[in-house]
Parts: sequence; structure tokens; C-alpha cells
Amino acid sequence: RLKELRSKWISRGLPKVEVRVGVNTGSMVIGNMGSDQVFDYTVIGDAVNLASRLEGANKLYGTFLMISEYTFKDLTPGRFRLRLLDVITVKGKSKAVKVYEVYGETTEEINSNDLKYYQSYQDGFKAYLNQEFSSATKLFHNCLSLKPDDLASKLMVDRIEKLDKNNLSKDWDGSVALTSK
Repeated sequence: RLKELRSKWISRGLPKVEVRVGVNTGSMVIGNMGSDQVFDYTVIGDAVNLASRLEGANKLYGTFLMISEYTFKDLTPGRFRLRLLDVITVKGKSKAVKVYEVYGETTEEINSNDLKYYQSYQDGFKAYLNQEFSSATKLFHNCLSLKPDDLASKLMVDRIEKLDKNNLSKDWDGSVALTSK
């Protein structure tokens, strides 16, 4: 809904407001934490930390709403427009997690170029995971022809170019380790 509000605010001469969100599902502790003298209402746990890392990862991919595979599996099927964005290992963890971009609800209209873009990205990422790197590169370049400033596609093209395709480990899963929060 921020997109709707943003255009209204800009038309009134107010600054452009953008927000990045990371969503994860899992166990956490919530409530007042601390001592009698100093306390704060907060939330802690691995699930919260992953959500925080996803929020920050949005900047790397040029996205605004990223969810984990754990949230993905709990969504109502067919309600949201989603794309598998990447498989990442966040700082401080060793297990890779699939992450998805939520780019709308299925009831919202989307223009044909955007549909082509998202489909091409999905196909490119699937080819990448299947180690079909030539096909993946072509599909990500197609994405860039539709959205020249797309950070996610640029990131994938760059990753494939730097990949030592002849020396992939047997357990290669296509994941990338994020080094910053």
C-alpha cells in the first residue's frame, strides 16, 4: 500500500518514502527484557535475526519485501505474487535459506513487461540452480533488457561470470554467503 501512498505524497510535494521489510517465521521470545532499572519491550531469537538480515539483503537485490522459505510455506497458496530470488547464507549462520520477493497480490493487475521480467528471472534462477549457466545468463540478460537497472539480475550475471564452473563441489546448491548485515 506504500506505493499508493507514495504517489499521493509526492504529488503534494512530500519526499519519496521507501521501506524495506524482511519477514521470517519461527520461534522467538517477545516481551519486556532487562532489569528493574533498565528494560525494553523487544523480541529476540534466531527467527528474528534472520528477518533482520533479510530486511538488509533487500538493498543488495533492489527489492523491498523479502521473505524466507519458512514464511513462504505458510502463505495462502495463490494469494501473493512471488519469485524465488536466491538461496543465501546470512552472516552468522551456516545453513542456506531460500528467499523470495513478494511483489504484489495476485488480485492486483501487473503489466505484461513486468510479467515477462518475473517469468524470465524465475526461469533464469531455475537454470542457474540446475547448473545450466549459459541458459541462465541469457535469461538474466533478458531481464536486464526489460529492466536495465535490475540489481538482482546484475548480481546473478556477475555471480555466474565469476563461478568456476569446472570445479563445483558435489554438494553445490547455488547459495551465496552474505558477508554483511
